[in-house]
Amino acid sequence: RETLKSTFVYLYVSVATPFVGAGGLLAFVDYAGHKNFNRVKAGAGAFLALLADYIAFFLIILFSLVFYRDSISDFPVNYLYSMVGFGSILLSLVLLSIFTKDFLIKFIHTIQRFLNLISRKIHKRLVIDERWAHKNVTLAHECFIDIKHNPKFYLKPIGIGLVFHLLNILTLLVVTWSFNEAINSSKTISTYVVINTLETISPTPNGIGLIEALVPKFMEEIGIDSKRSLIIVTVFRVIYFYIPVLIGFYLSHRIFIRKQ
Repeated sequence: RETLKSTFVYLYVSVATPFVGAGGLLAFVDYAGHKNFNRVKAGAGAFLALLADYIAFFLIILFSLVFYRDSISDFPVNYLYSMVGFGSILLSLVLLSIFTKDFLIKFIHTIQRFLNLISRKIHKRLVIDERWAHKNVTLAHECFIDIKHNPKFYLKPIGIGLVFHLLNILTLLVVTWSFNEAINSSKTISTYVVINTLETISPTPNGIGLIEALVPKFMEEIGIDSKRSLIIVTVFRVIYFYIPVLIGFYLSHRIFIRKQ
């Protein structure tokens, strides 16, 4: 119950803050600490949950490319490359922190020294503590090492993420059918790929505005009526995104009041 509540709060804060998702993650970790959970482990767990979601989404993309080869023109190649690249970065960070901790420490420390060098030139002070890279990579290693000891356990959150994406795809399919638009499974999945990718890489929180502007154009390209595509996207977003965000707003307000 507490995890579900904090997830709604995460969704709302991700939209309400200008940190493109980072604000939601910080709110999740803060709420975990408020409930006397270890903040570092909560942060690592949230990161791994996001990674599991991306892996599940990648499996859907892989399935589509294998079983819809004849309909490959329905799929936006640029969006696929963007999502695979983003997920690869996250996966690389986890694998490096597990298997080559010292290399990752040196790599991040190099970036840290570069940022501090710029800070010295501009502000005449350090912006990052010298031990920041070593401390945080070590913490990440301690949190992620359980995957190495029991990799099968991580299949569970990946499975949950896969079910979540499949339910979203089914919802999009039903919404499209409800407006009397004939759409097959490949076009439904390709539309969802565009929506989910824009949510991830968009400069606006969860792709607000950008999805409503770009996805209808994509749907028109694959044969959906241009007058109905915006309505379909809006109704779909209301069901799976805006309603949870409103719930998150209500719960965030209640949590804030209790902390006063």
